[in-house]
Amino acid sequence: MRAALVGVSVALWCVSGLVIWEAKRLPVIPGTGLGPDVVPFWLAVLLTVFAAVLLAELRSKKGKPASVVDTAELVEVGVVFLLIVLYVAIISLVGYAASTFLLVLLLMRRLGRYALWKCALSALLVSVASAFAFRQLLQVPLPPGLLGF
Repeated sequence: MRAALVGVSVALWCVSGLVIWEAKRLPVIPGTGLGPDVVPFWLAVLLTVFAAVLLAELRSKKGKPASVVDTAELVEVGVVFLLIVLYVAIISLVGYAASTFLLVLLLMRRLGRYALWKCALSALLVSVASAFAFRQLLQVPLPPGLLGF
């Protein structure tokens, strides 16, 4: 387990170094403020810090390291991933507002374990507010779907 975590840390360092290098190769556009290199660069720096922290923890702790991933947490991550894949698959068929309502409802019910009426009310507010923001304020066309909204 220790060797695998060391390998992950070294791999993270390599990936972050590559991202930093590539981010610095992006062209700087004068007068735009933040250039296209800012976000990838700082995310890669943060990734480098996390890799260093992982190596420091492995070095300071003797014996077998604790398990990083719990099976129940992994199942929850899988459920969230599948719900997002389902959301992407049905958004053009069902429409933005209805599919967003379903996504928020199912995520709140599964992860938050709130009462169904609270999940439904929150999902309705999120889907209506986000559809209004995208359509009216930002003027971004959204897929209407079968129901027309």
